[in-house]
Amino acid sequence: YYAAMYTGRTSQNWVRPSIKPQPVAKGWEQQEGVWVPTTANAKKTAWTPTQGLSLVWFPGYGNWLLGKNWNVYTIQGTRADLAGGKVAWPDYYTCKTSVNEKDGRVQQDLQLFDHDVSVRREIEFAEEAIRLRVTLSTEAGFAPKRLVEQFPFLDKTGLTVCCRVDKAWQDTGAVGDRVKEVSAVQVRNAEGVGVELAFPRPVTISFGPPTRLHGQTMRLLEVDFGGPLRKDDSRQLDCRIAPLAAQSQ
Repeated sequence: YYAAMYTGRTSQNWVRPSIKPQPVAKGWEQQEGVWVPTTANAKKTAWTPTQGLSLVWFPGYGNWLLGKNWNVYTIQGTRADLAGGKVAWPDYYTCKTSVNEKDGRVQQDLQLFDHDVSVRREIEFAEEAIRLRVTLSTEAGFAPKRLVEQFPFLDKTGLTVCCRVDKAWQDTGAVGDRVKEVSAVQVRNAEGVGVELAFPRPVTISFGPPTRLHGQTMRLLEVDFGGPLRKDDSRQLDCRIAPLAAQSQ
C-alpha cells in the first residue's frame, strides 16, 4: 500500500488568530445534504492547515482515505462539535512530531483547538496494515456535543459499506446511520476489493455529511469517543486499517 502523512508546519504563528472555529469557510453551503462551495473564492481557498494522514492507497482498490482541508469534515483527525455550530480539531500550530523511520512509526502531540484537551496520535506503518492509536486527555474536563475520530473516504461508483456487530455483518454507510458495538467496518469497490477498519474494543460509528469539490465526493466515517470527558479523564481509540481481497463468488 501507499500512505502519505503530513508532519510539517509551514504556516506561521501569526496566521492562527485569523482562524475561526467554524466547520466550513465562507461561501460553502449544504445542497441536498452535501457540502459544496458556491463561490469562485470558496472553490480555491483552503479551510485551515492540518497535519495527519492525507492518503491511503491499496492495490486493486485505489485511493481510500483522502484527508483534504476543504472543510472540517474532510480532515482525518479528531473533531469536537460544540454549541452554536462551532467545532474544534487538533491545532496545527501546537503539533510536535517524532518519526521513527526504522520502525515505521510516527507520533504527533497536539492540543484541541482552543481547549484543554491533549491529542496524541500514534501511527505504525506496518508491512500488512496501518495501526492507529488516538489518546485524548484533559485536566479541566471537556463536554462537547459530540467527540469523534473521523475518516474521510473517496466515494466511488458501486461502493458498499458494511459493519460487524456481534459477529454478524450488516449494511450501513448512509448519512445519519449510527451503529453501536461495532468491531469492524468494511468498504468495498464495485470489483469487491476493499478496506477494513478493525477495532479491538467495540465502538459506535456514524456517517457524517459528504463534501463535493472538483467533481469528487468525500464521504465521512465517524468513530465515537463516548460522552463528556471529566476532570483528569482520558479516552483511547485503537484501529487497524488493512486491505481486503475481492470476495469469492
